[in-house]
Amino acid sequence: SIIKGSATSSGNGIYTILGLSPDNYTIRADFTSLYSSQSVANIKVSAGLSATSVDFTLSSISNLNLNKVYTYPNPAKGSSVTFRYSLNADANIIIKIYTLNAEKITELRGSGIGGKDDNEIVWNISNVDSGVYLYQFEAESSVLGKAQNVIKKLAIIK
Repeated sequence: SIIKGSATSSGNGIYTILGLSPDNYTIRADFTSLYSSQSVANIKVSAGLSATSVDFTLSSISNLNLNKVYTYPNPAKGSSVTFRYSLNADANIIIKIYTLNAEKITELRGSGIGGKDDNEIVWNISNVDSGVYLYQFEAESSVLGKAQNVIKKLAIIK
């Protein structure tokens, strides 16, 4: 079940929630409007302990390791280009490729395994003209409950 509520912070990254019953909780805080990220903490309120107040620290999580999303070769020559990416959680992947005029060329779909640095999707560029393209790389994880994306450039030389 989902319990919506709020927590207070003393400003040092430690938050307090009042009035929790004994149980296991996963706390998710969505700070997307401020930091483009989501945070999570797992806490346990044990029976027999005072559950009037629980302190916890949130740690940042995300689907993508944004520094590890890239294409190779880039510039691409030949018949294919590989999108390589690293994920922090299992996710469904959508890659949308556009011209610089915002015309969508294609959409690739795949999946990835969290914690693995060499997830890959290969795109056949045999029938794609030379030019500079933008690609939007999106990872959506049911574990984390949200999608994240990054936009990067790709050059194709024939």
